[in-house]
Amino acid sequence: MNILNPFRFSEKIKDRWFRITYSNQFFLRKAVKNKYKKRSYVLLVALVSCVTLLIKSCKSYTDFPKKQYEKAIQQTPFDAIIVPGFPFENDSWSTIMKIRVLWSIHLYKSGMTKKIIYSGGAVYSPYYESKIMQLYAQKLGVPASDILIETKAQYSSENLYYSHQLALANGLNKIAVATDPIQGQKLKKYARKFDLEIDFLPIIYDTVKRMDTLALIIEPGSAFDTNFIHIQEKQTLYQRWRGSRGKLIE
Repeated sequence: MNILNPFRFSEKIKDRWFRITYSNQFFLRKAVKNKYKKRSYVLLVALVSCVTLLIKSCKSYTDFPKKQYEKAIQQTPFDAIIVPGFPFENDSWSTIMKIRVLWSIHLYKSGMTKKIIYSGGAVYSPYYESKIMQLYAQKLGVPASDILIETKAQYSSENLYYSHQLALANGLNKIAVATDPIQGQKLKKYARKFDLEIDFLPIIYDTVKRMDTLALIIEPGSAFDTNFIHIQEKQTLYQRWRGSRGKLIE
């Protein structure tokens, strides 16, 4: 009579359970591995797409100013170019102000403009931005007779509007804005809003890099505003928000 050995039977069950469990774990690991492979592939595709888009955006950013510049120079010479200011702090001009001034000098010496209008009041520091740029431009060889300054503007939109008024008041009708591409794109919106007939000469950075950028020393005293009040003290946040959108223009 064959009697089943309970211990042997138990071992068989264990063996089968082990095989089933191991097999399930194998397929589970394989599924997880495939899942992560698929996820890694998706992430890789997304990363490549982002890099490609970034490269195209950078190329567009560098190509667009050149195309806009080439279009604008067909209208040269301009009667005047408008150069928006930037705060003068720590007795030294910032990189942004330097680039804008150098670009205006390039346009003037290349015969693309007859006059330069520097625009900007004493907004974030006690120095009129327009007068500081004028001092640097004169150091770089532009005669005072070919420079106009606009000292009322506190915002980019006001740089555009008040300088345009100043140009027309001086019989300068063919006008362009000479500034960095990002600010230029912003100012285009205000040119349309105020119905201003104006061109744009975006900075070509390769041209500015080749220019002589030796350290220049000016005496900024003549550009100092003795009645200076910081804009954050004389205007509320809401007023500054409206000003940045050209809603405080008188």
